[in-house]
Amino acid sequence: MNQLKKYMIFWILFSNIFIFHTFAENFINISPVVQIVSYGDLYGKIPQMTSWGSATIINKNGVIISNDHVVDNWYWGLSSAFSICITKEIGQTPECNYTASLIARDDDLDISILKIDEFDIYGKAVDYSKMKSIDIDFDYIPKNQDETIAIGYPWIGSDTISETKWIVAGITQYNGHTFIKTDTLIASWNSGGAFIKNEKLIWIPT
Repeated sequence: MNQLKKYMIFWILFSNIFIFHTFAENFINISPVVQIVSYGDLYGKIPQMTSWGSATIINKNGVIISNDHVVDNWYWGLSSAFSICITKEIGQTPECNYTASLIARDDDLDISILKIDEFDIYGKAVDYSKMKSIDIDFDYIPKNQDETIAIGYPWIGSDTISETKWIVAGITQYNGHTFIKTDTLIASWNSGGAFIKNEKLIWIPT
């Protein structure tokens, strides 16, 4: 093999590694799953944290999906402000540099949709393209013994993002809706996180 061919092969390999490395580092978050902290006014006067949970970024416009009870915990009522925290490195405490606004909610389905605000808490414009997101698999049909990954910020260890394997242990119908039973404990504050299979969002822990 002559020197020119060696040089070309080296350059192609190096370029691919460089492009992949640059693409991987382009995201500011290691996971599309974020932590969400909800706030409201106690008796209409005192700002108070009302609930804490997880959410998932589902598109490149900063839209996130969570549970309705994460934004309305039924005791304090509907929250009026939301802090969004992202994890930048494995084992690192999430940074709460963003806020979000509520777009829609359904207490029957226990679903809420929010959008990360255009400016962070420092007044800097948010570049949504730098936030890792995940597509929803609307065609997924749960089957017993299906294996997938659960990601969220559970009550125990909520200072870091957690990931664990879970298995579908059963499927049940209730009030016209399908619910998946799993062999994994869904701890408080994991609500609104993600069940992921084949790199797509298939379900939300409740």
